[in-house]
Amino acid sequence: MVKLVYALRRLPHLSREEFQRYWREVHAPLVAERASVLGIRRYVQCHTRSDAGSDAAHAGFQARNGGSPAPFDGFAELWFEPPASDRSEADAQAAAQAAAELLDDERNFIDLPNSPATMTDEHHIVGAERRLLVPTSDHDGTLAWHAGLFGWEVVRQWPGGTLLAIDDHTRLEILEGNADFPPVPSLEGTAFVVEVPDVAAVYTAAVARGATVVQPPQDKPWGHRNLILRDPNGLAVVAFEVR
Repeated sequence: MVKLVYALRRLPHLSREEFQRYWREVHAPLVAERASVLGIRRYVQCHTRSDAGSDAAHAGFQARNGGSPAPFDGFAELWFEPPASDRSEADAQAAAQAAAELLDDERNFIDLPNSPATMTDEHHIVGAERRLLVPTSDHDGTLAWHAGLFGWEVVRQWPGGTLLAIDDHTRLEILEGNADFPPVPSLEGTAFVVEVPDVAAVYTAAVARGATVVQPPQDKPWGHRNLILRDPNGLAVVAFEVR
């Protein structure tokens, strides 16, 4: 998995409020609709604040740095899978079309020549790591199930164990053969809940992999579309998408 950071400046005729509203309400749904085709696993918008305290802080930062440029209007962070080496021509064309459509919409609100994009590697310095531990008697099968469905990157492996990166500070730990955490025959009543950009795409992938589907995608009254699966250990995995 790779991460792209996109520093954004608005077009001159837009206020920051207008820029951010369009970005969130118009452009964001376009990205979500194309996330599966483009291999986007996570998409975060960081909107620059415009209240009095933040404006004063920004001015202080500029003075501290000897007159640096004005702040960007926001940052987009995208985590995505690099294209597979055996990707079909049809998939490549679909991805190119989706990227072209997003670029076309960006011209409506982003000052593109002044908005640099950068490929990055993350190095966590401060911030406690959180882990969900899944004890199992089938390490390889459990790893293939979670990494295959959600595209989480392997960040560490040891005999009988693997850490998968869910987000910046959250890890899924798959552990086999550990006396302190033996596998249990049932995890009834326990659920692992994860937000995804496209529930339908996860459902399609789950069916293709022969995963156990407890509940197909359903729209809920609180604004989520939920999918409930069961991993090889009996753990209920709820994938949800905000509608």
